[in-house]
Amino acid sequence: MTQVTASNLRNRGFIVRNKGYLTREFLDQEAKFGNFTPKIIYTVPTMKLMIDLVRRNVGIALARKVV
Repeated sequence: MTQVTASNLRNRGFIVRNKGYLTREFLDQEAKFGNFTPKIIYTVPTMKLMIDLVRRNVGIALARKVV
């Protein structure tokens, strides 16, 4: 697994879900701790669309791994 730092995320374009979803809350939390404002390029209605856009290299998305 590759570690990503906040400085790696500052200038990247993000694909996100609406506020209230865990993936969005995770990004907002990381941005707060990393002291940056995420550049959101798309807000999508479904996780499937978010994953499909990332697979097509449209942007990146953050998700938490649940164990």
